[in-house]
Amino acid sequence: MLLALAALALCATHAPLATLAAPANATATATSLLSVPAYATQTSGAFATSSAKALASSLPGYRYNLTEESASTRTSICNSTTAFCATAGCSGQGTVTDNFCNPDTMGWNCKCSKGSDSRLQPLVVPVNTYDCRLRTSACLDQCQNPAASPPVTNVGACRNACNYVLGSTCGTGDQVLPEYQVASYGDKPKYYAETGVTKRFR
Repeated sequence: MLLALAALALCATHAPLATLAAPANATATATSLLSVPAYATQTSGAFATSSAKALASSLPGYRYNLTEESASTRTSICNSTTAFCATAGCSGQGTVTDNFCNPDTMGWNCKCSKGSDSRLQPLVVPVNTYDCRLRTSACLDQCQNPAASPPVTNVGACRNACNYVLGSTCGTGDQVLPEYQVASYGDKPKYYAETGVTKRFR
């Protein structure tokens, strides 16, 4: 399945991340993925509910967020995020008042003066786009992890599930955005909703 990663190309224009190899450190724990994208609950067409249910049931159990990446990768993503914020600017006559990204926690914010909003759209925030891309890679890695818990019994179905539920939404309106945005530099992000995708379909 083709991955819809159009928004990631925008990130590369500011700071290419040469270190973005597919992570192999997804932990074999209880399923804790982002919630299922809106299109997965359609009742007709290519993304019929029955198909979504079948795919979701093949997702592997794992946890992931960007803090598992190397320090250099996290720093590059943060540098891109603050650059995007500064370039996007604010609506009206507003000015950027908060523009930070903490490479230790990956918490970020892009805020404008009172009465104006940042023009930075969530789908092109590098923290969000790279989370989607690398979360998908971690999911695919877990499909082939012999220590996965629960065990993966069908690698092909598992990979299809990762590509469908996660990868195919990256950079699209169906991407479920992670929760890295925080009020202050030292705040710890929520990272993502503590939901199991398979439970959403029961």
